[in-house]
Amino acid sequence: MNKRRLTSVVEPRKEPKQERSRQTYQVILQGAMRVIRRDGLQKLSTNKVADESGVSIGSLYQYFPSKQAILAALIDQVFEFELQRMKEAFESLSPKIGARQVIKHICTVYFNIEGEDLIYRRALINSVAAVEKTPEALRFHRAVGGLFIDYLTQNYPGAGARPHAQTIIFIIQYMMRAVAISSVDPEVQELDKNLLLDELAESMMNLLKVPPKYRDVMS
Repeated sequence: MNKRRLTSVVEPRKEPKQERSRQTYQVILQGAMRVIRRDGLQKLSTNKVADESGVSIGSLYQYFPSKQAILAALIDQVFEFELQRMKEAFESLSPKIGARQVIKHICTVYFNIEGEDLIYRRALINSVAAVEKTPEALRFHRAVGGLFIDYLTQNYPGAGARPHAQTIIFIIQYMMRAVAISSVDPEVQELDKNLLLDELAESMMNLLKVPPKYRDVMS
């Protein structure tokens, strides 16, 4: 399948403009989410999504030419939602906690997931490359890494990515991508998550040279 053909399969057929169209678009995506959460990715099909959503298959095809296009739209929405959730999480943090607690608190959400939520996240993460969303995934992880860098450098004097800022940003971007991918690995359930998070926090603090006095609970 050539590049142009693949893009036509994974991109929505049309962007909803009117309120009614936007509602139908969202109803279809919510139906697809329920199918994946309940039955798994292998059971996803346009016919099943149409039935679950209560729309005709013709209406579904007005927006999505394939199940890959539905997955691509779901992935876009998850990136948007998760980035906003991360921003709100940072804004809610107490300025009196140490850098280690900040990193562990934010990253805990990646590993405290199970059941249908885990099935859904695994399905979307495993679909990123297939529906050509790798560039969007990298931008998302870079943005999340940027939130960490901004918070730590602004709240703990002496911390910073200088003099190799671009290299540090690159490393942290891929650290966050690894965290997301590892969160759906079945083996992670057998690990000591507190140790895992502690080592992740230590690595990030070392990269950003957070002074020792700011690493743990601040008085």
